[in-house]
Amino acid sequence: MKNYTNLLLLFALVLSISFTGCGKDDEKPDTDAPILDLSKEENNPFENRTYTKGGPLPLNATFKDESGMKSCAVSIVYNDATPKTQLKGIGSPWTPVENGDIDNLSFEGKKGEETVTKEQLFGQNIEASCLSGIYTITFDMEDKVGNKSQKKVNIVIGN
Repeated sequence: MKNYTNLLLLFALVLSISFTGCGKDDEKPDTDAPILDLSKEENNPFENRTYTKGGPLPLNATFKDESGMKSCAVSIVYNDATPKTQLKGIGSPWTPVENGDIDNLSFEGKKGEETVTKEQLFGQNIEASCLSGIYTITFDMEDKVGNKSQKKVNIVIGN
């Protein structure tokens, strides 16, 4: 009887190992950082595009990640006057720069792509009295599993 029990245990062990070996392979962990696609359409900020004072700064972007996006913090800084001679504003950059404003984008965390369309970043039009010049928009992105990436885009705010 003891040999029969040992044989049964050995058979159960072999059977359990074979089922485990035949199971579905585990997915590899997501180690890829999120990607931001800013197409060069009319309503997208892209390198050195000029935006008019008094008008909006819209955003139409596609965020891509295999595990799903969690968030993106959008910030803006003033760099310098444009290389061409332009009339400057009264003397200070656009208010979101001075206040250190961040436009936070939250996502549903779906795998693949998510498109974001905003009529104006930072919730306000570009002030007519702000300094003309080169501004840098920074996109700090994070996916659901904690991978992070950053994309910087220079734009021009002019008259």
